[in-house]
Amino acid sequence: MTMELTVFEQFEADLVCLEEANANMDFDVETADGEAECRDWHKKLRKGWNAVEKIRKDSKAEYLRLGREVDAEAKKYQSRVDAMAKPHKDKLDAKEARIRAELEAKIAAEELAKEIEQAEREAYIENTEIEHAKREAEIKAKEDAIRQEQERVELEKRIEEEKRQAAEQAKRKAEQDAKEAAELAEREKEEALRRAEEEKERAVAEAERKAREESERKELEEKERIAAEKAEQERLAEIERKRKADKEHRKGIEQEIIDSIANIVSYNEAVDIIEAISNGQIPNVTINY
Repeated sequence: MTMELTVFEQFEADLVCLEEANANMDFDVETADGEAECRDWHKKLRKGWNAVEKIRKDSKAEYLRLGREVDAEAKKYQSRVDAMAKPHKDKLDAKEARIRAELEAKIAAEELAKEIEQAEREAYIENTEIEHAKREAEIKAKEDAIRQEQERVELEKRIEEEKRQAAEQAKRKAEQDAKEAAELAEREKEEALRRAEEEKERAVAEAERKAREESERKELEEKERIAAEKAEQERLAEIERKRKADKEHRKGIEQEIIDSIANIVSYNEAVDIIEAISNGQIPNVTINY
């Protein structure tokens, strides 16, 4: 062991004492005092373990390069403490497990008791209901027998009454059918007369419409004829106007030519020349109007 790990030697004597004392420790955790003493002793052992742990951490922090050796040495001491603490911890754990098991068993027993009580109560209710149903069935059977007899008598009466009502209903229906047939015939007659009157009115209206359309058509044709005649008259008047204008135009041009030629020849000769040109009697010569 290196010199640096001598820090744990201070626990050796105390640990030996604890191990000797622990060998004689046997707590009765089933009693309150025994459980308290067991817990106190376990806490004391844990304090020793924690003290070793503190030294281990301090030494490891101070001598980092020896960390693995420190851990190994500490674990040896801690395992010795764990070996002492384990039996006591096992007893405490066993007690807690047993208490939990007892509590769970108690709860299960209470639930079972409740279920049994509920089942007994339901069975009592069911038996009561069965007896009640049995009595009701007997009463109902008697009531059914009485009711069936009453129904038989009432059925016979009802059949007789239905026969009588059927006969009366057949008579009323025949009378009603005859009445409805007469009313239907009357309505059909009125409807036929109404349709005939409507057809007559429609025919008159149609004839009036056609007469009106024919009159409008003839009126339109007359207007179109008058308009066409007026347009033709205007066209002919325009042609006549243009003819007269052209004639006057030609006459004016010819007169100018006559006046010009009359400066060379006599006036009558000039007129003859223009007439010859107008009539195409002189080849290759025309008047530009």
